[in-house]
Amino acid sequence: LAELIRQEKFDEIERIKAEEKSLSLASERTLSPVRLNNSRMLMAYPWFSPDQKVRKGYFEYTSPDGSATLGVHPSPKYGAAKVWDGDILMYALSKATKAYLATKQFPRKVEFSAYEYLKQSGKNDSGKNRQDLKERLKRLAFTQYEFTHINAKPKKEGGGRSFHLCGIEWANDNDERLDTIGIYFSDELFEYFATKNDLLTLKDNLLLESWKEERSGIRKRLLMLVGVHLGEQRLWRVGLKTLQGMCGHVAPLKEFKRNLINIIPSLPWTIYIEENKNREQIVHFAAKDS
Repeated sequence: LAELIRQEKFDEIERIKAEEKSLSLASERTLSPVRLNNSRMLMAYPWFSPDQKVRKGYFEYTSPDGSATLGVHPSPKYGAAKVWDGDILMYALSKATKAYLATKQFPRKVEFSAYEYLKQSGKNDSGKNRQDLKERLKRLAFTQYEFTHINAKPKKEGGGRSFHLCGIEWANDNDERLDTIGIYFSDELFEYFATKNDLLTLKDNLLLESWKEERSGIRKRLLMLVGVHLGEQRLWRVGLKTLQGMCGHVAPLKEFKRNLINIIPSLPWTIYIEENKNREQIVHFAAKDS
């Protein structure tokens, strides 16, 4: 019994050391490119709005199989988080993943400087870009989500949770410009990332292209969404209306289709739209031959 107690104390000390090291690694400043990682769960659901303009209205999405419902409650002051705001969370997860791989402990917090982030994302270190980054942080932190799972057998409500994806803190420099940024993963995200191994999912080229994408929010969203669902398969079929919901797009369906057709030539897949026997429009995403 005494030996068991000593082992438990030793294991607890080692765990605490690993947690401290993980937090330290996740807060290291670097100007070298960080290997980008993201979460399959964050890429599969429409957590972020693809619209350039601020979305203030409530948005609800139900998965095609009916197993999950996501409700997005925009902040009354800042609006809903956008796909471009999600880049901040992806960067934080990338730094957290590096710390996790080195320590086997997922950090609750990640720190970086505004200069570091802007350099990593290819933007100029201007006062305007720092102010824009602060606005993105606020939309990201103050958007609230309601996530409900439904059990398949028997098919009944299995409960849900209401939460924010992260908390934030920041400090300004002597010129009152955004300087230091801290991202605190919410309890829900921390529990998920600490127990699920889904952070190394997409090919580097898709993550990098999405990270650099500044033009179309729908294109940016599709790079991750199709990357997750196509995976190593050769073909992914999805209804046009279902795809619109998965992208978090709230305008009329014909507008979504027009936007999709416009960006098809720039996407890294072979894509075509056809009608099935029920006159439903089906989008086909096929891997291009190497």
